[in-house]
Amino acid sequence: GAAHPLTGEPITGPFYAPGTTWDSTFGKIASTYEECRAECSGLYLSLEEEVLKVFGHEEMASEGNVTDVTYINWLLMARAGLTGLEFYTPETKGWRQAHMQARYVILRVMLEAGEGLVELKQIEGADGKPDLEVLLARDKISTVGKETIGAFLLKLQVHKSLGDLSAGSTMYNRYSEVPEEMIALREIVMARKEPRKLLIQPHMHASESADSADRKVELQTFASTPTGMIESFVAVRKAILGASSRHNAMRVAAVTPPSACA
Repeated sequence: GAAHPLTGEPITGPFYAPGTTWDSTFGKIASTYEECRAECSGLYLSLEEEVLKVFGHEEMASEGNVTDVTYINWLLMARAGLTGLEFYTPETKGWRQAHMQARYVILRVMLEAGEGLVELKQIEGADGKPDLEVLLARDKISTVGKETIGAFLLKLQVHKSLGDLSAGSTMYNRYSEVPEEMIALREIVMARKEPRKLLIQPHMHASESADSADRKVELQTFASTPTGMIESFVAVRKAILGASSRHNAMRVAAVTPPSACA
């Protein structure tokens, strides 16, 4: 039979049992495991010139033999793995968010690769308080990074394809662990946590004027606060209801016989 990609031995299983699926077999780690596989695929493929062209990135590889978009993609992933510690609960040793667990796992894989690919450095922030810095060696992404993520992605895929819950969960849970040194970094992450960003929709409308010729287009903005968000929804909702009422009135006038209007 076919050789096992990881061991070289003939594939003898395990396989998915009749009637089972990916989700029913891998259970509670199925979602985060799959997110991790997807993220690793993105990292790996971002090193392929033809793939970048599909998304309109035609720039040539520069420093470190990788493009800017590839470098930023890898750097953001490493940072996301660090900030993802916010979604880990030390008391229960559990993760509350599938995506963030997946990104943390990828960070652990990058750190394990060694050779200076990724480093986490504790520094003093501009405010004098503890802060963290993520260092990514750009010149090692296409070598150490590609080999490391490629090997890990292969393991993720093989365990999934064979329905090998034992090997897949053992590997994934090991990388999901948060040792004491990471708990210490988590404390800095939590201390540096910022309020959730609010994206407030502005409202563009015509100014009120009896003479339509004097009307101008105005842009109404709102504060980036919960109150501002409510005010934005109210303003837009009023505009929609007003436009709907005027439209219905015009339809009624259009279909009402002259005799009925008298």
